Amino acid sequence: MLTLRGDVVDDLYDGAIGTEYWGFTQKDLDEGGDYLKTDEEVQVNENALEKGQYVDIDHMAAVLDGNLSVRIVGNITDWAGNRVAGRKYDAVIKPWLGHVMRTPRVGVYVYADRAVEKSSVELAARYIDEILANETYGQKIADGITKLHAGLAIIAYGHHAYMQPGMRDVYGANSHQYLYVEGFGGGIAQTSESNVLRDKVFTRYDNEFILGHEFGHTIHLSGMEVYCPELYEEEGDTYEAVVGGKGLWGNSYAGSNFEEYFATLSDIWHGTMRESTDGTFNGTWGPVNTREELARYDIDGFNLMKKVYENGSETMFAGTAWESNLGPDIYDIDGSLRQTAAGGGSGGCNVGAGGAFLLLLALPFALRRK
Repeated sequence: MLTLRGDVVDDLYDGAIGTEYWGFTQKDLDEGGDYLKTDEEVQVNENALEKGQYVDIDHMAAVLDGNLSVRIVGNITDWAGNRVAGRKYDAVIKPWLGHVMRTPRVGVYVYADRAVEKSSVELAARYIDEILANETYGQKIADGITKLHAGLAIIAYGHHAYMQPGMRDVYGANSHQYLYVEGFGGGIAQTSESNVLRDKVFTRYDNEFILGHEFGHTIHLSGMEVYCPELYEEEGDTYEAVVGGKGLWGNSYAGSNFEEYFATLSDIWHGTMRESTDGTFNGTWGPVNTREELARYDIDGFNLMKKVYENGSETMFAGTAWESNLGPDIYDIDGSLRQTAAGGGSGGCNVGAGGAFLLLLALPFALRRK
């Protein structure tokens, strides 16, 4: 595979491709809120998709502007040791992001590696629409994300998050140390297809929804500040009051900074967060991993999540592999073993033989990740 510099590629093709599909349509502006209609920085983008529209590599606007060929020079051999110098190859466009879809309800852009299945793109779009279903803030946050050219990208099975175009220089030669990473967030968040599907054979985070966490970063770092600045300020104030004032979330990822506080609590609100293996705050996870536990442990954080995400439903993602509270919830907020041990926060089998079995079943999965 030959990867060309961006300034070279721009001279080779004509039309939109990958993340060049973004922005608002005229219909968005006609039907949008006053905040959108009066924003002088917002204009119709000729490459914008309508809500719910999907394009793949065979239907993108980009085509080669002429012909491109590559000739091999130098002392280079193939895998069998044969010299390939002097050979000439005709090039074809194989962009990394071969799928683009705009979510049907709120219009967030989802991009995906060309090896990702269309059904996975559609499922991720469904998740985003449900996450941003709050009547007060959902569409405003989505429009802020769209204005800033943010969204979500999905990487294919077997691909490394930090070896994707645009991320290869983050850790350079040390990227092999971060093979466990399955996504990141803030602008165009990234997640793996295996985690979108909750494929427990391939994802290392079988009880932690990477999209929920990383897209949470995109929500508060890209979405809130544009049309909900007061909500962004409240997020920072809540973190300072809870972590700095009350001393909650010590020795955990949620307590490390306000960005991880919001993203981690987002997954807890959705009911798609794992808990620590022994019920302690272990530097990353802790015993708090359901909406009900969040309300008892951190009522301020619970109220913030409710303001951002409340959509009238007590659970999220019904009928999918990430339906709320399908993961283990063995420990209560103080780290004590629950009187019931099952997938949800309060129901399930007794801790007798069944509870012991669940505990033993959960431990190997956690230990493999350490």
